[in-house]
Amino acid sequence: MQIFIYILEKEKDYLPALLGMSIAFMLEQSTTKARNALKRIAKMPYSHELADEFEHGYLLLAEIYIEKSKFDLSEDLCSRCLKYNLSCGKAWETMGVIREKEASLYE
Repeated sequence: MQIFIYILEKEKDYLPALLGMSIAFMLEQSTTKARNALKRIAKMPYSHELADEFEHGYLLLAEIYIEKSKFDLSEDLCSRCLKYNLSCGKAWETMGVIREKEASLYE
């Protein structure tokens, strides 16, 4: 964790460090801290050089939103992921989970 903090002190919006720190927070069960770091990623302008990191960040934040029953925000992140990569299986899978959970709410 200290390495990520050191890197982010040098370069505030370094995407791989933000993503690594978010994953570390998730492993520590600190989803609020992870969500805040992932929100920073979601607000950043998309770059094709870091496409995999953006995709991973969007999908992690989408999963957090699904746990909080914020399906509209989660769907928006999945759509953004699919906008740049239509062959992203995890994004399609997450969209299916959203649809299933929305359907179970209305039953």
